Amino acid sequence: MKPARPDPTIARLEGMLHQLMGLINKAAGSGALEMMNAHNLTLPQMVALHVLRYEGPLSTLRLMDDLSLSASATSHLVDRLVERGWVTRRENAEDRRQRQLEITPAALEMLDAMAVQRATEFQVAFAKVDPETRERLADVFEQVIIQMKTGGSA
Repeated sequence: MKPARPDPTIARLEGMLHQLMGLINKAAGSGALEMMNAHNLTLPQMVALHVLRYEGPLSTLRLMDDLSLSASATSHLVDRLVERGWVTRRENAEDRRQRQLEITPAALEMLDAMAVQRATEFQVAFAKVDPETRERLADVFEQVIIQMKTGGSA
């Protein structure tokens, strides 16, 4: 949802988060990206796998809505994921016209390996920040996550 008038603090946060991610990537290398490339996965495919991991199983229509893709783009994306063994597609028992998509154990294993790689990258990058600042940042992130999940103050 886009606010009526841009909030300058949110714009500042956006800029800082982009810079922070750039600094993390620079400090730690790009092992997770290399893994993604090794598996021949595009960013939309990775997002689809994460959606299916945390929200699935889903209908193709629901995945299309979640990814904000066209029907043809979603169909192509799902076809590639099925061909590579990352996703299974089967008939929906409640509505035979729809297909149910589910992430495979192989995809979960690959995502777990990427998460371990990314965690290592964060360890390397945040080692450059003093422990007290890391602790304060963790406390703030915890509050932000709670408020984003609940839609209000914690």
